[in-house]
Amino acid sequence: MKSVVMQIEKKKGKIWFSFLMNLVVLLLMMALMHPEFETNDDSFIKMLVSGAMGSLEARTMCQHYFLGVFHNFLYGVFGNGISWYALLQHIVLLVSFTIITYIILNKFKTKTALWIIGLIWVYFGYGCYVTMQYTKTSGMATAAAAFLLFYSATKDKISYKGLVGAWLLGAVGYMYRNNEFAIVLALMTGIGLFLLLDLKAFPKNERLKRVLTGLGVYGLMALTGAGLFAVDLYMYKSDPEWAYYWDYNNQRSAVMDYEIPDYEKNKEAFQKLGISENAYELYMCWNFNDTEKMTSDTWRGIIALQSEKPSLFTAAKNYLKKFPAAFFDLAIFYAALLFLVLWLFWGKHDHRTVLTALYEILIFMLGYFFLFYNGRYLMNRVDTGLWMAFCLVFIWLLSQKEMKLSERAGMVLLLGIFIINQRTWSESWRMNVSEKLEKNRQGQEVFKTISEDKEHLYLAMVGPLSNICFSPYDVVEKGFEENVAWLGGWETNMVSINRRMENYGVRNPFRDIVDNDRVYLIGNDAVLIEKYIQEYYDEDAKAEEVNQINGLKVYRFLTEKE
Repeated sequence: MKSVVMQIEKKKGKIWFSFLMNLVVLLLMMALMHPEFETNDDSFIKMLVSGAMGSLEARTMCQHYFLGVFHNFLYGVFGNGISWYALLQHIVLLVSFTIITYIILNKFKTKTALWIIGLIWVYFGYGCYVTMQYTKTSGMATAAAAFLLFYSATKDKISYKGLVGAWLLGAVGYMYRNNEFAIVLALMTGIGLFLLLDLKAFPKNERLKRVLTGLGVYGLMALTGAGLFAVDLYMYKSDPEWAYYWDYNNQRSAVMDYEIPDYEKNKEAFQKLGISENAYELYMCWNFNDTEKMTSDTWRGIIALQSEKPSLFTAAKNYLKKFPAAFFDLAIFYAALLFLVLWLFWGKHDHRTVLTALYEILIFMLGYFFLFYNGRYLMNRVDTGLWMAFCLVFIWLLSQKEMKLSERAGMVLLLGIFIINQRTWSESWRMNVSEKLEKNRQGQEVFKTISEDKEHLYLAMVGPLSNICFSPYDVVEKGFEENVAWLGGWETNMVSINRRMENYGVRNPFRDIVDNDRVYLIGNDAVLIEKYIQEYYDEDAKAEEVNQINGLKVYRFLTEKE
């Protein structure tokens, strides 16, 4: 063990060595565990940017247009033989973990640094590398970028290469998820506050330079985010069809992602909007792609029925009743709690560190109150980046005083936490995923069968058919899903998908499926949809089952007129 530590001690100043350490961890996780996307969003974005939906699409709404363009370039130039979408996320995560590892190695004694890095891998490696989600990738990249910024600005000689790298990685973090970027960037200001309070640590002639350098790069990162937002907005607003989709999706999200008003309590208002009880039930099952009935204005009408948000005072009382107690149900919270406890026992407690610690706790609680107030709380994909930022701030505070924790105690702590975390890891070990892989295989067989029937468009009910059956590194050919369109989801009214439907004579899926021998419905039960079509478009329309694919029923809709 001593020889290993000595070798690491010699090489810890080399960034490539930190990269190799993290590459080994990543490869081990990929070899021993089955990677998957935490949500269906990544799966669908992968289909869009890879051309599997029929054409290379850069506008994905959830991520920045530039990121979509880069994905299109990779798939367009190098083909679909590699899952570039998943590979790029893993590269961004690998770079982020490498930066964090490098800084920790160089701020602590090697033995201490190693078990701190081990804790980071155990708590965040699995959640980012194995259960992937682009919001987590954004949070990790942004946190690592800010960590690198402060480290580069405080070296004996300011590292301008490091500052440029921090700015670039921050921009990547923004492009993966802008909201996550903003909150994580705010949380990382805890280190900035500490440095302002600790300016005496630098020579007098260096203080102003370091303050301006740090503020300048931090400000540049924020301005870059604002500029990227403006570009992204322009790429949607400059085209009338995409502008409508932008507005439509924002209104839809305000309902389906936050609060769905109760039908019985608002029956008269829903009926004025043209939404019957059966239609409401269908829509709230996410099958709402009626381009005539469910327009942006209809969604606005539903938004008007939502309950008024409570006052900030009332919301704050409700928040404090729930938090911080609710954090104890989150596995990732214990990483933050651990570093907080380590600081309490072994960190410095002068006015600078105490003020910084209190500030960080306060800014986290305020940031999380923002999420609570907007109904986006206790979501692992959102929370991971926030807790990473919190941990990095306290790791920075810990580095101000060497911890008196023995090598043996550190290893026991790390091993114990590794064992405890198996309650979440266990389901991803390759020896435990045979059932999941078989389910994925069956789902992929459905898509394969559909793909071989390009003469027909398959309108899919939301839920029974899902791209989640494709793992991050499953390869999909261009055009593989060009004859599939879902009856709901954030892709509803997406311009490129609407154009594909038009190739089969479909502008309104619920209306144009009737007596159209080129269109099928695939799902589990067509009763609600049949009643909906009869109510709004053709009272004589009947669903006729024509096939089954791995348990999913395939229907066509015909009229039976006397």
